[in-house]
Amino acid sequence: MAKNKYKLLVTDIDGTLQSETGEISLEDRAALMSIRERGMQVAVSTGRITTACRDLFELLSLGGYHIFCDGALVSDITGKSIIYQQALGDELVQETIDFAHTHNVYLELATGAEYFVEQETEATLVHSKLLNMEPQVVNFAELKVKSDIIKENLVKVCPDEEEGISAFREMFSGRTSISRVNIPRFPGVDFINIVACDVSKGRATERLARHLGITMDEVVALGDGMNDVSIIAIAGLGIAMGSAPEAVKKAADYVTLDAMHNGVAYAIKKFLLD
Repeated sequence: MAKNKYKLLVTDIDGTLQSETGEISLEDRAALMSIRERGMQVAVSTGRITTACRDLFELLSLGGYHIFCDGALVSDITGKSIIYQQALGDELVQETIDFAHTHNVYLELATGAEYFVEQETEATLVHSKLLNMEPQVVNFAELKVKSDIIKENLVKVCPDEEEGISAFREMFSGRTSISRVNIPRFPGVDFINIVACDVSKGRATERLARHLGITMDEVVALGDGMNDVSIIAIAGLGIAMGSAPEAVKKAADYVTLDAMHNGVAYAIKKFLLD
């Protein structure tokens, strides 16, 4: 059994489990295995789609349910057993496509298992390297799964792209939830996640906890980004990584070491293991 009342550990991936090199340390992997052996469940909470997490699930021998697409999907690792899913909606997706075309903004569309672009750019290369998977290159006008789009992405690789991204945010911020994420191993690149306005990692965690028959007081949350604040603030124990922005640290109950110094393992040993 775990040392205390906690029954579920929810952890972000990039900058939390994965360090600047994109690796998960042996120490972090061993600590996660230790709490699982003591009966605690482990779920990842990520902006990624299900298929972009397969290698990680295999590395960590993880099954069960997880949080994908910044909280727009809660499902098993295959994406077939779905607890919760919130699409953006056909009309809104079409509006974002039209806006991206008009303002020359690079836009990606994603279902729970696939993501789509209209052309390959430097942004595509960066994001596909992060996800370790290639997008499907399609004409958005001919895309037949618009009703299944649950997440969109903007990727800023050059400073002069900020004007179009800012215009996009201004246009859709009241009707979507938009978060900006920085990944340590891609310095200078901004990944902007767009999901439905009532979607967050925190709400998704509440759905998962309810499905598992536990309370939020029994959840431990680990993260380093602004999109992790919604979980960290409501979990029974919210832990920010040492590399997190100050706003994330302020929302947390505890600040651990950064990912390069095995911050996940350090927090697990401090709070969850005898």
